[in-house]
Amino acid sequence: MYSLSGNMPIMLGDTRGLSKATKNDIKSWTNWMAKMEEKHGIMKFRQDLPGFGQPAWGSWDGFSRINTDTKSGGIVGVFRQDAVESNRTVTVKGLDAKSKYQVLTPDGKKLAQLTGEKLETEGFQVSSSEKIEGFLFEIKRVD
Repeated sequence: MYSLSGNMPIMLGDTRGLSKATKNDIKSWTNWMAKMEEKHGIMKFRQDLPGFGQPAWGSWDGFSRINTDTKSGGIVGVFRQDAVESNRTVTVKGLDAKSKYQVLTPDGKKLAQLTGEKLETEGFQVSSSEKIEGFLFEIKRVD
């Protein structure tokens, strides 16, 4: 589901056989994506993350969907695919250099607060204890 956030998030298939917990997870994800579209218009934008390559076994990859018109923010997806490194620095381009932004998990937990300039030059850390794991974050301008 996280990978779909970087493409056209369309899921196909018969959900009747899924557990209630899985259905709830899918509903939470789709609600979050709809909220991000409403706040940032993320489906009009798609960028590669600096320093993250194309998906490949043994590495990290990622994407961003930052609204570079309004500079309100957007989303970032990061994926560890059996990479040796358990930590990565994520930098984000396309934001207003002087504005402050929060980096939030989908459940609203604040990971960092940085200016657009600091997000582009210093970034924030992502840590994974799992060899294969995905993360989604909202980047939100703070008024």
